[in-house]
This record gives sequence, C-alpha cells and structure tokens, in this order.
Amino acid sequence: MSTRDWEGVLDAMADGIARTASDARVGRVVVGVSGGLDGAVVAVAAARALRGENVLTAFMPTRHSSQASHDDAAAIGRNLGTDHHVISIDESYAVLRAAVQDGMAGSPAWPGFTDATTSVTEQNIQARLRGTTLMAIANATGGIVLNTGNLSEVRTGYFTLYGDGIGAVAPLGQLYKTEVQELAAWINRDAEVIPAYTVSRPPSAELADDQEDSDSLPPYPVLDAALRALAAGAGRPDGVDEAAWARTQQLASGAAFKARYLPPSVDLPA
Repeated sequence: MSTRDWEGVLDAMADGIARTASDARVGRVVVGVSGGLDGAVVAVAAARALRGENVLTAFMPTRHSSQASHDDAAAIGRNLGTDHHVISIDESYAVLRAAVQDGMAGSPAWPGFTDATTSVTEQNIQARLRGTTLMAIANATGGIVLNTGNLSEVRTGYFTLYGDGIGAVAPLGQLYKTEVQELAAWINRDAEVIPAYTVSRPPSAELADDQEDSDSLPPYPVLDAALRALAAGAGRPDGVDEAAWARTQQLASGAAFKARYLPPSVDLPA
C-alpha cells in the first residue's frame, strides 16, 4: 500500500458529500450498491458524512446479478446502518425492451434486439434503468444521488451516459481504480467494514452473464499505469505492453466527450 494519507482522502470525500447535500438543502443521499467496490466505498464516505441512517442504499439486481452480489450489497448496508432496499429491474427492463422493439418495427435503421448486434445497447438499458430508479428514489425521498464512478472509468469512457454516469457529485472521481482498492484496504484495516469478497472479487458491471471488467479493459494495475503516463504526456511505461498501451490510448481518445456530462468530482488531497 502507498503512503498516501487515506484518512485525509476519506475525510475529504465525506466533506464533499456533506457540502453538496447542504448546497442542495437535503439531508439524505442515495447510493447504488451492486456488491462491488466503488459503491461500497462511496457508501462508507456517505455514512461518514451524514450517518448511516441518512444514507439510502439500493441494490438493483437483474438475472445477471450473482448471489454474492446480493449478499455483499446487503452486508455493506448492515455494516453501515443504511436504509437498504432491493429493487429488481428485470421486469422494467423486459417492458422497455418490448416497447422499443414493437415501436421500432418496420424501421430500416432498426437492427432488432439480438445478442450479436445490440448487446451493448441492452447492457446500457440496464445501467440507465438503474440510474432512473436511483433518481426516482432521490426525488421521492428528498435526497441526492451520489455518483460511484472512478477516474479509471472516466478516462476510458467505461460508464454509461445517463446511467451509472448520473449523480450530484462524484466522490471517487479523482481516484484511479487501484487507488480505490487501496482506500478500501485502509477502511478495513481494523475491521471488515467492506465485505472481504467485495474487496477481492474481480470487478464486474454484471450487465451480462460471467462478465468482468477485464473483458473490455486491461487489468487495472496496467491500465492505471498507462492512464497516468498519458495524463503526464509520457511514453509507454514499464510493465505496460504494446497491446495494453494501444488499447488504453484508443479508449482514452474516445472518452473525452463523455466526461463532459459527468458530475463534478470531490477535490482530494494528494
């Protein structure tokens, strides 16, 4: 682990959340938790900012969600004392998919929903339904949604516009994924606040069966090293092979326009 002041980082995240809630004149925040690390860390920061009872965590499964994700999402809610709920989006997904399919029938531009041609479209529908669900909860309960994206995702465009890209503020927006992992290890230094499997499991959006982030991205230690080098205007760093370097450059070059539509990040100490 690096020598970074992780307590200072977590405090800054909590301060940013509290300040955003105060500016919005609300006392509650809503966090989507998937059983993954990013949502869990944001929930920890939110509970630090506003106390657990003022944090509403929502797990929004589909048929692609594993039992481990169910269990870990529930565990982070219990550990932090949040107002935790499970809201399946399977039915709303099926209704929307059918409505679009019927409404677009006969269009020469419409390819139809098939795994071969529109899998990304169908995955993005899931992400956007989750975003809509979180916003509905926030609107109805008088709260704001917290974004759970990290800097690795921002710089590669590995998020869905108007889906997991929503939120009033992005507490992890200045942390690469490997730094989120280090922060999680610091949070768990004395007790298992974040479930151990959440920390150790391969990252996955679970928008398709057996999906892992590494299906689309280089491994995060490699990706983050490449992204840091690109940000510094440097050449390919040691430990990053030509294929990973080229892939990172390709992703980064196509991601800039998406980043303009993201919420502001919290300023964190170096």
